[in-house]
Amino acid sequence: MTEVCLTGKLVADFRQESFEIDTEAPPVIFPLDAVEFERLVVWLPKLHREVYVAENLNKVLKRTKFIYTKPNAIVHKQGLLGLSKYRYEHLLDSAIKMLKRHGGLA
Repeated sequence: MTEVCLTGKLVADFRQESFEIDTEAPPVIFPLDAVEFERLVVWLPKLHREVYVAENLNKVLKRTKFIYTKPNAIVHKQGLLGLSKYRYEHLLDSAIKMLKRHGGLA
């Protein structure tokens, strides 16, 4: 008994001889690498660090507590940090460049 989809392409693709399941595991992040990366982020100047954390972890430190934001709510992040769009993007770009340069990737 064969199952056929409406277009007939699914069964033909499934029966190809070159069909293989990719069993490779995702790359492992070692704890030492994570510690080194955290040191790099902590090394950033305060404003650069706040923008980088806001963009990648979606949280902003306001006084003594973290405020979580939606992943694509850039305007909300800018408002919480009190920055304009240009300043936010400039700080984020320079933070990434500093991380790459200081981490030995550039």
